[in-house]
Order: sequence, then C-alpha cells, then structure tokens
Amino acid sequence: MRTWLFGIALNVARNQQRTESRHRALELLPEAVRAPGADAESTHGMHETWCSLWRFLEALQEQDRALFVSNLIEGLSASETAEALGLKVGIVYQRVRTLRRLAKDWLELHERGKLE
Repeated sequence: MRTWLFGIALNVARNQQRTESRHRALELLPEAVRAPGADAESTHGMHETWCSLWRFLEALQEQDRALFVSNLIEGLSASETAEALGLKVGIVYQRVRTLRRLAKDWLELHERGKLE
C-alpha cells in the first residue's frame, strides 16, 4: 500500500513541479517545517539548508531524486523503494549510500560558502 501511495505521490509531485516556479517552492518549504517558537537565526539557518538541499535535489536525475526522497526523506524501506521505482534492492542500497555521501558533500560546500 505504501509503495502504491508513493507512486501516486511521485506522479503528483512531478505534475506539481511542472506547474510551480522554483522560487516559490524554495520560499514555501521552510515555512512548512518551521518549529513553533524557533528564533530568527535558527529559522534562517534551516531555510538556507532547505534551499541548498532543494538545489541538490534539482541537480539529480529524476530517478535518483525519487530514490532520495522516498528512502531518505519519506522513510520507505529499501524493499519498498525498490518496488516503487522498479529497481533491485541491492541497487537501492548502493545508490542511497552514494546519494547520502553526495548530499553530505553538497551541504558541507554550501556551509563553507562555495555554492550559491
């Protein structure tokens, strides 16, 4: 059931991405995750991190982006992710490991100010 719902959500997200501008999505994302009572500095830092992560996701190929979101953000298991994306479980593990490393490197470069 989760993989079926994820497939539907993936298609809806693809359609949504086609219709919305990137800037609007970047502005709205941090508002959706803002913690109640958070101070301005932590809110700004979280906004910057989400914007950088969003740019990282945009730089990925569509299947890698879906894999990253389903497994690392949505928390689907490797077998659920594999089923939803039509991949073998071993490939999911391998690509998730690679995507984690790439995301970590991307965010570290952003923190050092080497990425816009």
